[in-house]
Amino acid sequence: MTKKTGASDKQQDPPNFDYSSGAAELRGEVYRPPEYLEYLEKATVAMRTVRLIVYAGMTGFVILAFYGFFLIYRLTTDVHLMLGESQKMTQQMQAMTRSMVNMNQNISVMSADIDGMSADMAEMNGTISNMSSSVARMQQAVTLMQHSATNLDRTVSPMMGTLNSMMPFGWPGNYGGPPPYAQ
Repeated sequence: MTKKTGASDKQQDPPNFDYSSGAAELRGEVYRPPEYLEYLEKATVAMRTVRLIVYAGMTGFVILAFYGFFLIYRLTTDVHLMLGESQKMTQQMQAMTRSMVNMNQNISVMSADIDGMSADMAEMNGTISNMSSSVARMQQAVTLMQHSATNLDRTVSPMMGTLNSMMPFGWPGNYGGPPPYAQ
């Protein structure tokens, strides 16, 4: 029985007919594999390629999943540490607020003391002004006294020279008059 490839001559092969290449040689025919075998081989090669891509993708996914888990673990650890530090910072800010309130109270007391000192300084300034005018009047009086003493020395000086020469023990020298700073 021969198999013809024409569309109109389709003949039915018996169900126990062998299509392998060995059976075709035994019958003296040229073996032609069925067309679907070529498709299956191409599909097998394509499936291997797809399988390689899928395995590489799955491996990459597993690596990324582990890395993502590691990042999430580090993030939760860092957030936990940050929470502890923020609690410490909150306590320190509260302590600083209390210190600022105390400092504000102390500055208020200092301000009141400075106001009192300012009033005392104003009173002291008035007293010093009065003292300054009194010292100025005293200076004028001392200047007048000095002038009078200079005039007195000029008047008494010639007479003292004469009296010194008449002294019994010989008073040495003449009276030189008032000191130079008194003139």
